[in-house]
Amino acid sequence: MPLDLRTTIFANDELVAALLDYAQERDVTLPLTRPRAAVMTWEPELNVNVVFFPDAVEREEALSFTRNEVAAALILYCHHFHEPVPHHAEKSLEPYRDGIQLMIRFPWGPLWNPDHPARKATFASLCDDD
Repeated sequence: MPLDLRTTIFANDELVAALLDYAQERDVTLPLTRPRAAVMTWEPELNVNVVFFPDAVEREEALSFTRNEVAAALILYCHHFHEPVPHHAEKSLEPYRDGIQLMIRFPWGPLWNPDHPARKATFASLCDDD
């Protein structure tokens, strides 16, 4: 059976833009200076800090985002650019150069996770538990 696998790669500046859009939509107060970069740590769990340039008193600020927040921000960013992200596909985040990649896995037929709630709607003719 076929397996659809799509990778959407986000450069560091696109990751920063996605995270700041996500923060603004959730009414997070952003620092007054410009963002410098997103700094990622992958162990033990993905965490992304958006680091801002120092302010007038040389204070450097950062916003921290968890794995789930990063995933939500990237999916929202895709939606803003009308890039389809199937809600029932399996998604994961992986490092890619200085950015990040959103992996979207959509298996067909029996490879589909039988416990996934969308399986019946998507593969109704293949479901044998009816």
